[in-house]
Amino acid sequence: MIDHPLIGKVYTFPDGDRLEIIQIKRRMPDEHGDELYVTFHAFSGPGIPRKQVMTLKEFSDTYGHLFP
Repeated sequence: MIDHPLIGKVYTFPDGDRLEIIQIKRRMPDEHGDELYVTFHAFSGPGIPRKQVMTLKEFSDTYGHLFP
């Protein structure tokens, strides 16, 4: 795991759903090269949160506007 300013950040949507960034780590090189991956929980309603993993680039393209 690496030290990154996004780790521990939480964004709460107006309806109460939220995204919580758990960790960012580097995975071994593969066909995509040596990339950073973001692990986060997506809370939706009162249920159990979904744990999701995506590349930092994909996360930034999708949710970057929520974490200035």
